[in-house]
Amino acid sequence: MPYEIPQNLKYTEKIVFGMSFWQLFWICLFGGMAGIIFFKLPLDFYLKAGLSIVLMALGAGFAFFGFWEHLNTYKGYRKGIKEAGFFDKRLRNFTEIKKIENDAIYLNNGALRAVLEVTPINFGILSGSEQKAVISAYMDFLNSSATASLSEELWKAYNERVDPKGSLQALMDRVSAEGEDTEDIPLP
Repeated sequence: MPYEIPQNLKYTEKIVFGMSFWQLFWICLFGGMAGIIFFKLPLDFYLKAGLSIVLMALGAGFAFFGFWEHLNTYKGYRKGIKEAGFFDKRLRNFTEIKKIENDAIYLNNGALRAVLEVTPINFGILSGSEQKAVISAYMDFLNSSATASLSEELWKAYNERVDPKGSLQALMDRVSAEGEDTEDIPLP
């Protein structure tokens, strides 16, 4: 059985006591502050000990538990969008959606996106013949002339930034010329 190597490994050079540079930095920074408080300040012993322990715990958190990454994540969360409606300018800039009309999504750069609604099925619990039937129906959908023509026209509309209504009308005319029924195809 082969062993797969994880892709998200990071190598850091160990400097002293098996610690990386950043771990050593955090321990020295907070340990130095704790030492100054404990040995140099004329405070009550219990107060000095308590402050020193808190600072050493913070140093250990930054060195070994990723407090710096957690702090940056929290800072990004505080600056980010938490609640926004569709008419909020920040959300519209984030999603880059210009408008939603006739079951199509128009983006700010002129691109057009369509969304297909499908019914989910648990493919794994179907019998072999049912799985073959689903695969066959999906292949037929992808290979059908209307689907192929539609995807070709939408691809042209996307690349040329043409009016999709005109492209769909051209598709309807071409399908009608081939003798297929176009009454059940909704035109935006």
